[in-house]
Amino acid sequence: MSAAEILGYRFADAALLDEALTTPSFRMTTPGARDNQRLEFLGDAVLGLLATDWLYTHNPASKEGELTGNRQHMVSTAALCGAAAKAGLPALLKRNKGAKELPHNSKTIADAVEA
Repeated sequence: MSAAEILGYRFADAALLDEALTTPSFRMTTPGARDNQRLEFLGDAVLGLLATDWLYTHNPASKEGELTGNRQHMVSTAALCGAAAKAGLPALLKRNKGAKELPHNSKTIADAVEA
C-alpha cells in the first residue's frame, strides 16, 4: 500500500509527498535526497495560519492571550505527533538505515506533519 493510500489523499505531485516523508537523517545514507526541511518551514506557517483563522472565527469572545495559548497547543509537537499516529504517518517516514524507532512525541514526526 502506498503512502498516499495510507493517508487517504491523492497528491497531485507525488514527489512532494516523498519529500515530505524524507527526514534529514535519510541523507546520511542517501546524500542526494531532498529532505522535508523546506516543506516543514512552509507547513509550519500554513498550520499556524489555519489554526489562527479557526480559533479567531470560532472564539469571538476570546482575548488575544487566550487565542495565542490555544494556537500554541493546536500546533504543538504533542498535538502534531498525535495526529501523525492516527494517520499512520510515523511508519511512512524515510530515515537512515539502522535508525532506532522514534519516540511517539518526536520532533521528527511533528516536522513531517508540517511538511
